[in-house]
Amino acid sequence: LWDAINAARPQVWLWAGDAVYLGRDQPEGLREAYQAQLAHPGYRSLLNTVKHVDGVYDDHDLGENDAGKHFAHQKQSQAAFLDFLGVGTDAPSPRRERHGVYSSHVFGAPPHQTKVILLDTRTHRDDYLVWNVANAVPFGALVAAAVRGFTVALGVGRRYEGDVLGVEQWAWLEDQLRDSEAGGPTP
Repeated sequence: LWDAINAARPQVWLWAGDAVYLGRDQPEGLREAYQAQLAHPGYRSLLNTVKHVDGVYDDHDLGENDAGKHFAHQKQSQAAFLDFLGVGTDAPSPRRERHGVYSSHVFGAPPHQTKVILLDTRTHRDDYLVWNVANAVPFGALVAAAVRGFTVALGVGRRYEGDVLGVEQWAWLEDQLRDSEAGGPTP
C-alpha cells in the first residue's frame, strides 16, 4: 500500500479515518498500533517526503467499532490520535483543548488556494436509531444493510433528529465557511 502511495509522490496526506485498525474493540491498544504505523518503513518514507500530514479519526481510531459520543475513552483516544499526527508538538493547538479532532487547512497561495475542512463525525455522533448488527450475527453486514433498508422503506425514524457534529463543531464549521480566505471558483 505505502509503495503505491509513495510512488504517486503526494504533497499532502490527510487521514480520513481508521489510520489503525485493531480488528476488535480495544482502546488500550491504540498507542501501540499508532507506534507500529509510525515505524512502518513505507509510512516513514511518506512522512519524510510530504509537506503536511493531518486527518480525522473514525471508529477504529477511537478504539471501538461504531463508537460515538457515548464512548468512555474519547479523551485518551483523541490524545493518542493527535500524538500520532504530531499535532501540538511544535506549538500549542486548539485541537488539544476542544472536544473532537476536526480541523481546516488552506493549501496553495492566493488566488489559487484550496481550503480543506476535516469534520469529526465520531466524537459527537448520536447513537444510531437502529442498532448495527454487523458484528453480532452471521452475515452481519448483509443483515445490517437489509435492516437499514427496511427502516427507510417503512419510514421508521423519519423524525429522528440525531446529530453527527455536535453544537460546538457546527458553530466552528459555520465560521470556517463564512470566514474562508480560499479562492472561489474561477469564471
